[in-house]
Amino acid sequence: MRASRYLLLGLSFVTCLSEISGHDEVVDFNNKWRLRAGKTELPLRSVMYPKPSPGNIIQTWTISAPPDTVIRLTCQEIHMPKLRDGKCQGGVFIFSIEDGEIRKSFCGTHTGIDYISSTRSVFIYNRINEAGGGRFSCTIRALSLGTGPRNARSAPSEEQDQIDSSEHGGPQGAVSTTCPCGWANKAELRVIGGKETDINEYPFNVGLTRKGAASPHCGGSIITAYHILTSAHCVSSFVNKPEALEVMIGEHNWKSQLETVHSSRVAVSKIEAHDEFLKNDKSEFDIAMLVLSKKLEFNKYVGPVCLPNKQLNLEGSYVKIIGWGTTTSRGKLSEHVREVNIKAITLKKCRDFYGNLIDLNEPRLLCTYTKMKGIGPGDSGGPVVWLNPETNRYTLVALPTYIALYDKDQHIYPDINTDIWTHLGWIQDKIQNSGQEGVTCTAED
Repeated sequence: MRASRYLLLGLSFVTCLSEISGHDEVVDFNNKWRLRAGKTELPLRSVMYPKPSPGNIIQTWTISAPPDTVIRLTCQEIHMPKLRDGKCQGGVFIFSIEDGEIRKSFCGTHTGIDYISSTRSVFIYNRINEAGGGRFSCTIRALSLGTGPRNARSAPSEEQDQIDSSEHGGPQGAVSTTCPCGWANKAELRVIGGKETDINEYPFNVGLTRKGAASPHCGGSIITAYHILTSAHCVSSFVNKPEALEVMIGEHNWKSQLETVHSSRVAVSKIEAHDEFLKNDKSEFDIAMLVLSKKLEFNKYVGPVCLPNKQLNLEGSYVKIIGWGTTTSRGKLSEHVREVNIKAITLKKCRDFYGNLIDLNEPRLLCTYTKMKGIGPGDSGGPVVWLNPETNRYTLVALPTYIALYDKDQHIYPDINTDIWTHLGWIQDKIQNSGQEGVTCTAED
């Protein structure tokens, strides 16, 4: 998967960690602060700053902020004396959230540090041992969501996943579709949060794999009996050799042949990737269409997803990601199809984190974020769908195109997806010129 790699420490910050030998006379400064949202910055400084701190000092701050805010820590200077072997001799300074897990340690002098938490509760701990000598000067403030700097180390905190009903994608809604599409086969009511799907739950979901390989490297969506929609970066290396690619239809567990009788592998006869992506590698045009070598037979377990019939304003709405992607940024590919519900956020908010990568003048992207959940490597090209409440059918709204990789299981930047609506004309043109018949389905006007 095309992804930029970031060193992200937004959940915790450690300047120095060492063996600390103390005396009974340690002086403990224990502070509990509740911040208010606004521009007021509160100072956090070592004892006697700017002079070196005396020895045997412990300073702690337990800090909370109002709902819909995050906490920003800015440090003009942090200095902990450093020994020749690289270890710190002066003490320890820690900025962490909730469980206090340490992500990285630093020794020596550091300036211009700027971090944003992913929660509204942090704990700051500083201890100077009997030798003394360390010092620091920082400020802290509460930020309303979306006001963080472009270089912030974490993303806005969002609500947890919604309840995913057994009725979703089941009975037809008040509005019909132009042809059957976007239905789901659900077993029971449950909460979805990166969990395994039911077998053949989403008939439109497919996997892409190199011919003869066992596992999928990307996902895709059925849009007609001959046509699959996916991300261009998943198939750009196959454009001139489509016979080397196969589509996994009706698959659930790619390691098992016993879970479903509806799975098959179908060869690809043609690949159409967007020219703008092939020329300029732009995420806005990260879209491709596969033409299958044989027609799919639709049934309850294999069928197309709906396409949008109008531009949608999905800000604040949940969309669903479906795929075999890894559950951690550097973990193993999932054996089973998994799903997770995440929220669509504004491109303006997304631009705060990605800068000029997000074009506000010609928006062709959909940004999504929910705290610690989202797209993983291997989910590229797979369905990002929205449940249309009028039809009670799933509509394909985007394709995963760009993520940041994180340490362990963190997920603290928004994900970037190619917006399907802006490419409907391209999709119809490629179907008409594919050499195979195909009619896409959508909600009736």
